[in-house]
Amino acid sequence: MKIDSVNVQKDGFADINIRLGKNNTTSPERITIYINGAQALTEKQRILKNAKPGDTLTYRVKLTEARNHIRVTVENQWAENSAHTTVDVPQGTKIASTKDSTLYVVAVGISRYPNLYDTQQLISPPIDAKSIAARFKKLEGVLYKKVDVIVLTDDNGKPVTSDMVERAILEQSRKAGPLDTTIIFLAGHGVTDSTGSYHFVTADTNLKNAYGTQSGIDDSTSFSWKRLHKVLDTTMGRRVVIVDTCQAGEVFSDTKTDISKLVKDVHDVNAIVYSGTSRQDAGIETKDGGVFTLSIVSGINGNAEYQGNVLPFMNLKEYVDRDVPARNEKIMKRLIERAIKVDGADGKNADAGNTQKPVAVVPDGMEGFVVYGK
Repeated sequence: MKIDSVNVQKDGFADINIRLGKNNTTSPERITIYINGAQALTEKQRILKNAKPGDTLTYRVKLTEARNHIRVTVENQWAENSAHTTVDVPQGTKIASTKDSTLYVVAVGISRYPNLYDTQQLISPPIDAKSIAARFKKLEGVLYKKVDVIVLTDDNGKPVTSDMVERAILEQSRKAGPLDTTIIFLAGHGVTDSTGSYHFVTADTNLKNAYGTQSGIDDSTSFSWKRLHKVLDTTMGRRVVIVDTCQAGEVFSDTKTDISKLVKDVHDVNAIVYSGTSRQDAGIETKDGGVFTLSIVSGINGNAEYQGNVLPFMNLKEYVDRDVPARNEKIMKRLIERAIKVDGADGKNADAGNTQKPVAVVPDGMEGFVVYGK
């Protein structure tokens, strides 16, 4: 498969001509087009009916930048093939603006787990979810025409189940168009199972321990990466996932998780995924919120480097990547000092510097994504 040509129109639309490769395998079944990281086709448009190797297909899409990264993926049940190109629009061409689009936000914060011990209950996730939602809501009329927010927390005494999380995300993702952006924020416990799959723990997850690798987790009672991947795959526009959970770093860690599989999954859906430190357990929570979220909010509030009035995601990431280990180290030092006073130990072998940095995957075409504005 190759991109034969991209013909840019004065109204900012472009006709992409794609020639399917000739081969001896089964016919192509599905096509995906990303414009600057945003999924441009509906699920119906992505289905290839009666397409044969060697055919030329034409799709009209809206360009969103002066320089546009275009990625096309064609697949069937056996194989996948991708091609990409960069297209500059002529001066005077009308291009789309995020100020004509909608930001859809789902912020989930789970702190209470009926199946876990009292020592494994959390405090900060509802605070974090509400804080993130409030910050992004302020982008209405600034970066986006509209900001549509769903906040799902359990500080009202009502448990949050895996189906509730999936329904909230589906509700927002189904409304998104090719120019829109969807941000999913998950705060709470997260675990990795024995096969290397990541699970966001919900009130109905049958666990006895929220730390370490777990076995026998049922996908139907946890919000697994598999369930999230399925939703992201059908969501149009740009997709961003922020994960502030215990073991969130394990989503991309090469210690217990199959990193090649997970990175491929993220690459397949072309989403930004940003996860917090895997060492952010209940002992590192603060009364004001989780360390990772506090750092993100701090960056948004001006500590990260803005470019004029906008904050590129990469600039926020650069700040948070430095700030999270520094915050964790300060907290751990205080905990160690407190423990030394209580136990009377000398503290010579105490280590406060063993903290994991956040981990991000930024797909091709989304390096310039603007996460915030003022």
